Amino acid sequence: MKLDGIEEEQEPLPTPNLGDDEVMIYAYRMAATAGYMHGWYRFPSSGPWNMEVVKNFGSEAADYGISAATYANGKTYVYVMQHYGTDATGWNDYQMPIGFGIMDHETGEYEVLYDTSKGFHFFEYGDLVWDMAYDPVTDTIYAYTWAISSAGEFLDLTDIYTIDPVTCEPTFVGQLDCSILAMAANNGRVYGLRQDYDEEAGKAVTSIVSFDPTNAVDGVFTSEHVVNIFNGHTVNYTIQTLEFDLTNHSLWWMGFKNNVG
Repeated sequence: MKLDGIEEEQEPLPTPNLGDDEVMIYAYRMAATAGYMHGWYRFPSSGPWNMEVVKNFGSEAADYGISAATYANGKTYVYVMQHYGTDATGWNDYQMPIGFGIMDHETGEYEVLYDTSKGFHFFEYGDLVWDMAYDPVTDTIYAYTWAISSAGEFLDLTDIYTIDPVTCEPTFVGQLDCSILAMAANNGRVYGLRQDYDEEAGKAVTSIVSFDPTNAVDGVFTSEHVVNIFNGHTVNYTIQTLEFDLTNHSLWWMGFKNNVG
């Protein structure tokens, strides 16, 4: 999708003249379904179904994996988590937070540089970083996790962090006034995937919102509605990502529809 105003505000970045079959996209797969395991994958933009595994992380108890990633200045920044089993159904997978690090996207090998498994309020209750984003205009890496009360209850808010590009240390910068399911950044604004339920219409409303990450009032960022998407379908509440193609400023979304990839 293309968002109004973005193309006029910023010139496309110079890129090699590559065909679609030569452009490789890298992503982490958290759901072990349809014969694909948890792992780091790549595929050509011309054929997302032609996935090739770069590194299989596994999904058994004690296996490590990735829950969020973004590319910035030639490096792939990731958030690392650890599986610690499933519930009685064998389907719902539990994860433990580990920390931020840098990955070699060609091999899937990574190094954790900042441990967040303890000492931060938003990790004490087992929540993870669900997406990361990089804004090349401000040279800033962002990450988010859902806000959780002291009683361990999820709130309709999102904790926003910036990530140091050298140490990977997160800095809390404020809360977004709604919960989001994915994140992207461009031209000084941060974008999120938002899902509400329209009681009157009797259906879900999935939308893109944005906010100014430099303008928090009493520690809270105000979200602005950008556009409704997905024709009212519900989306999975975890496995999502947004990313800007900075050559043409299109915003890409990868996620699950009604729990089906």
